[in-house]
Amino acid sequence: MMKCVVSGSDTKNVLNITLNTNQNVEENYTTNILNSDNANGNQDGMGTTEILVQKSQSDQVLVDNIISNNHEIQSNSKDIDCEGNNMGKNEFNDIKNNKCSVSNIPTLLNNNIVIAKDKKYTNIIQKEVLNPNDIIKKKEPQKQIIFNKHNTVPINTVQCKTDKLCKELGRKMSYYLHTKYWVQSVTHHGKYSRIFKCQDSGGEKYAVKMLNNKSDKFFLGIKKGKMLMEIQADIPTDNLFCVYLKNTFCVNGYWCFLMEFFPTNLEIAMERKPFHINMVQDLARQLVAAVTLLRNNEIVHSDIKPSHILLNSSNTKLKLCGFDSSYYICEAEMTPNIGSISYRTPEVILGYSAGFSIDVWSTALILHEMATGQKLFPGYCNWDILYMQMCTLGNIPLEMLSRSYYSNKYFVHGKFKKKNGHSDEKMVKNIFKRSNKISKTVYDAYYKHWAPSRTKMQKSMDVQKIHSLLSLLDQMLVMYPNYRLPIEFVYSNPFIYEMFDC
Repeated sequence: MMKCVVSGSDTKNVLNITLNTNQNVEENYTTNILNSDNANGNQDGMGTTEILVQKSQSDQVLVDNIISNNHEIQSNSKDIDCEGNNMGKNEFNDIKNNKCSVSNIPTLLNNNIVIAKDKKYTNIIQKEVLNPNDIIKKKEPQKQIIFNKHNTVPINTVQCKTDKLCKELGRKMSYYLHTKYWVQSVTHHGKYSRIFKCQDSGGEKYAVKMLNNKSDKFFLGIKKGKMLMEIQADIPTDNLFCVYLKNTFCVNGYWCFLMEFFPTNLEIAMERKPFHINMVQDLARQLVAAVTLLRNNEIVHSDIKPSHILLNSSNTKLKLCGFDSSYYICEAEMTPNIGSISYRTPEVILGYSAGFSIDVWSTALILHEMATGQKLFPGYCNWDILYMQMCTLGNIPLEMLSRSYYSNKYFVHGKFKKKNGHSDEKMVKNIFKRSNKISKTVYDAYYKHWAPSRTKMQKSMDVQKIHSLLSLLDQMLVMYPNYRLPIEFVYSNPFIYEMFDC
């Protein structure tokens, strides 16, 4: 390597080069150059700069050019005064630390030489770089932060916190439950809680439901735990079609439920195509049995939907879960937003009632969705849902409208206020007739996905089951809840309890 020290004065230029050789590998050059502007007689001091270059033929040519261009070099000269020398050192340190002003912007010379110019001095800086284009040292790129789909929460930050929480949860479970547990991952993160997948020392898998807020410990924690214990009392686990609660405990103020684990749910299972009518019948029997059990315990689930129905890996066994919004019938409160919007009943939207009939309604929509693979009433607001319900199932009785708390919000003098957007409204007469949408969608789905692979005899049995299912749905999907089939009668319907030979 060669080290050059450049300095300047007002009258003389001196060039001294000292060469030291180290086993033919590197050579150190120390060069002191004192330069001045004799033509103008200026006495501006020149800055001092250290130059590091790698020995090569091009470097030697560069040094020769510097010597030849300085015509007035003399052997002796005085150093610049202290003030000029200090100024040169300070400004060189600024350049070295990449703090150059706009006037000191580097320019490229001979692929790896940087020349920084100022009004009072000229500094020549030569660096050894790996890439000739990388004159200034590149900063290390910052780690990219990956956000979730809403661009609100960094996923890698949440993952770090989740890993710590999993370790703490496993340690607390092992301490409280006297069995070694390993928490593996988070399988679900909802409005009220999150679900962890864990495994005990025997290899048995469980699900741990942890509430999101510490303040929910009593209402969603202790109270719901007692409700689940009451539901499963004196019922064998194999005959229980509601999720089985094994234990409850508290971790750092968050209430937790230890429950049986199921790998998937109905919403995920129906993504590819609808179920065959035989599977619809089998799962319908289990779902209706779960809702009947809730009815016998005076409990309204109020939020039955595909994501709250757990399935095993073969989609043959069903468990009803999602009891965060459940309540005893004596504690029912009338609000227009009970349950998920696509499975919300007309009596809830209008403020008529919130009894056991709302679970019958949502159960019927689940049966239809299993057979067709699509929602019967998709929508984004209560106006959309109520309008589609009337177009499919007919009028709402005037008796029901007159006794509903929120009927004036949707009806004026017997006319329905149909919303087109946020502000535009259109009055529609309450003269709706029941359509054949339900039967059409069920048969279309069957002939599209299943009929081509069935024999003539099998088709005949399938059509018989479909006819029985449609008859049951006609009795469950009734606008007026007083005329809707109770869940006890649903359980005794031929589609539920009769077995068909295939």
